[in-house]
Amino acid sequence: MTGVRAEFTTEPFHGEDGQLPGHVTAAAEALRAAGLAPELGPLGTSVTGDSADVVPALANALRAALDNGASRVTLQLEQSDQLEQSDGVDQSDRVEQSDRMRHSAGAGQSADSDG
Repeated sequence: MTGVRAEFTTEPFHGEDGQLPGHVTAAAEALRAAGLAPELGPLGTSVTGDSADVVPALANALRAALDNGASRVTLQLEQSDQLEQSDGVDQSDRVEQSDRMRHSAGAGQSADSDG
């Protein structure tokens, strides 16, 4: 089994009344329905897990985003095993760094920003 990390951004970036756009929440719900735990950040959505779970769930999430108003989706998919080996950073450290960056970036965002 191969671990993967997927990150995707959907456009348009702004929802109504300071809320996340419907395509963002629909994609996240599709990932949750597959038993995954998506992370919604100021620049997009990410999910990590086994490729056998993540890849089919991504297909559903991207379809949900498009069906709910996304005009563009940008996707990056990496094998997490290679990430850990390629730069010497443990994946748990990478997640902690990512969380810290998201929290600090979110602190400077206005109420109408979205992921």
